Amino acid sequence: MIEDIRAMAVFAQVARHGSFTRAAAELGLSPSVVSYHVSQLEKRLGVALIYRSTRRLSLTHEGELLQQHAMDMVKAVQEGLARIHPDDGRLSGKLRLSLSTALQQSPLLGGIAEFANLHPAIRMQLEFSDDCRDLYADAIDLAFRAGQLEDSSLKARPLGAIKRKLVCSPGYFRQQPEPEEPESLQRWRWIKLRMLPASRMLSKGQVRREVAFHTYMEVNSVEAMSYLSILGMGLATPPSAMVDEALKDGRLTEVLPDWQVAPIPLYAVWPGNTAPNHLVRRLLDFLEQQRNW
Repeated sequence: MIEDIRAMAVFAQVARHGSFTRAAAELGLSPSVVSYHVSQLEKRLGVALIYRSTRRLSLTHEGELLQQHAMDMVKAVQEGLARIHPDDGRLSGKLRLSLSTALQQSPLLGGIAEFANLHPAIRMQLEFSDDCRDLYADAIDLAFRAGQLEDSSLKARPLGAIKRKLVCSPGYFRQQPEPEEPESLQRWRWIKLRMLPASRMLSKGQVRREVAFHTYMEVNSVEAMSYLSILGMGLATPPSAMVDEALKDGRLTEVLPDWQVAPIPLYAVWPGNTAPNHLVRRLLDFLEQQRNW
């Protein structure tokens, strides 16, 4: 029984990471030891749990059935240990975060930095990308995502919204007819962010107008979109915090300033099997309490 429990705990990590090497690093074991425990579990059960290839691992049908039970077992152990282990206020461990590039200069990042300063024993790894990362496959503990959520297997918490501005370079603005209504912008050149549709919702009081446009240039980085707008490539709707300085020093011009670009909802998402006392929850609770972002 003890051997089965140990092997199931090892199997849970392999299933979560999709890699013997990553699971070994998480458990502090060698890949060969991790592979041994999984092989012995398969031998005792008389079934294959994992398909192995030179490129990747994938679960068999039996492996998928056992995965949830193994993760539930690990979660139960973590919760049990947390109940009997007093919290001395010193947090330690590792947090791997994924953030949109739109948050590189945001107050939210300042809140994360403040949390890191308060708990120096936590080793934090921050990765900025506008691609939707697979939290399970990439072993990401927590992601901050902008836009609507699709993956229902993840836990999620709304954090607010990212405010945006409609901008272009002064030079490009002077080349166009003076815009009076949002519809005037349909024929302008737009720099599209790959993860967003080719349209923007603008509002003025209770009036709302959707502007559909033809993509002139498409990028996969909010930071690149902002810089290309400074270079005169066309209209863009970057986060306000990312372009406020450029608006102040004249490198950018706000177009139709009386009309507001619809903000993008911001969510924190994390794997559904994360224990309640995990560092992920501690960070989120801290950000909620601060609310200075």
